Amino acid sequence: MSAPAEFLPWDTDFFGVRIGRLTQQHMDISYLAEVLAWAKAEQIACLYFLASADDPDTVRLAEDSGFRFMDIRLTLELPRLPAEVVAPQLEGVRFRMGRPSDFEPLRPTARAAYTQTRFFSDPRFSDEQCADLYETWLRRSLLEAWADGVMVAELTESGLPIGYITGHLNAETKRARIGLVGVSEAARGRSVGQGLLAATLAWFAQAGMNSVEVTTQGRNIGAQRLYQRGGFLSQQVGLWYHLWLDQSGSS
Repeated sequence: MSAPAEFLPWDTDFFGVRIGRLTQQHMDISYLAEVLAWAKAEQIACLYFLASADDPDTVRLAEDSGFRFMDIRLTLELPRLPAEVVAPQLEGVRFRMGRPSDFEPLRPTARAAYTQTRFFSDPRFSDEQCADLYETWLRRSLLEAWADGVMVAELTESGLPIGYITGHLNAETKRARIGLVGVSEAARGRSVGQGLLAATLAWFAQAGMNSVEVTTQGRNIGAQRLYQRGGFLSQQVGLWYHLWLDQSGSS
């Protein structure tokens, strides 16, 4: 019989508390009891739960049981990626694949760009920890191949990087996934995000991908509009909850 939840070693090491995640998106009393028993046995401090947004019984039970709402997770997809996508032309900006030297100039953007995410929404995680999380994500994507590549926007004249998109390629399914997207504060309002997305889609097409998916926050209207302008369609909505537990396994 499979466990009702899974231990998350990376999150645990990063935040310094034992963290687990429920393996199902629907919840009833029996499943909740299994989860809490597992959490007690594993000495879990925090449980993540991605609940199905179309199941009000699950939502009510989760909230009645101490799970706290953190975020709306919106998944969008581009179901058919054209075989050839024209690389964008943006005055004063060019697009290229990232390199390790891009990390330092892009580091401040990674630390500041994701305050609408569920980690920043959870008061048990400090803002400094959350900023460290996204800085680490970008650093490891550029320096340690966490991503299959990073598309970077840079100023043509100075070569200063001003934005990025991390990308993941699945050769088996021919489906690409967009990870982190960030544009520096000073470069916003210049269509850099739109150009980055088009450049990333061109890269995906050249790599033989057929479709693309991305997740964003329900409160991030700017990101949603960016993807919608790029032809993405809503695919799935989930609700992120966190449950913090004491050592006895009760909330």
